[in-house]
Amino acid sequence: MPMPRLHAHAIRGSADLPLAIAFGFLLYVTMTTFATALMLGKPDAGWLRETIAGALFLNALGCFPSMVYFTQRVAELIRENSRLSLLAATDGLTSCLNRTAFIGTVSGRLRTAATDYRTMNGGALLVIDVDHFKSINDSHGHHLGDLTLSRIAEAVRGAVRGGDIVGRLGGEEFGVFLPGANPAAARAVAERLRRMVEAMAEEAGLPFAVTVSVGGVSFERHARFEELFRSADERLYEAKRAGRNRIAMSLYASC
Repeated sequence: MPMPRLHAHAIRGSADLPLAIAFGFLLYVTMTTFATALMLGKPDAGWLRETIAGALFLNALGCFPSMVYFTQRVAELIRENSRLSLLAATDGLTSCLNRTAFIGTVSGRLRTAATDYRTMNGGALLVIDVDHFKSINDSHGHHLGDLTLSRIAEAVRGAVRGGDIVGRLGGEEFGVFLPGANPAAARAVAERLRRMVEAMAEEAGLPFAVTVSVGGVSFERHARFEELFRSADERLYEAKRAGRNRIAMSLYASC
């Protein structure tokens, strides 16, 4: 199962925690042995140095196996937590982000950009809907319907740029967030994924044609996800009314 790009940084960052724990543990050992040495003997430099060295050695010798085991267990728990978090955010059929994770991720990026324009200078949101998908399920069965959605997700991921965010919004609808994309770049991505989905059916040996309609909105300044989604969804229905298997784009006018 491909890993959604969203979680890569969180998983890599968690690897630093065992090192921090180990450092804190060693600091604790050093401080306790130093305090013990002060309480048990004369504080002349030579005696104190020998006492600290001996106490530290014996303490570390006894604690080292426990420290190693504890650090390994923490690392295992971090990996398992990351795995469960990834599963909770991933759509099982398509390996895209699920609706909740997609909206949360995009909304977070937009909020960050509202306070620091350097993190993202504009972008675009695409909403993609499979044309006549109900007839695929009705005529060919849900197993081929599921296979179609899985192959469409692969085509969409192959069409977007590195750093773009792909999610399944529900049923046969997908969302793509293009951070930093200007209107021309957003239209190019939308057209590329439309063509790749159209070509996918023949390449996958499906006994029917598959096309998608794409509605998109580009923005240059701060925008909220709900506003962008509403605008992109309106463009999607424009593409449907115009005959399907096409794209419709607009520029979001922020207040």
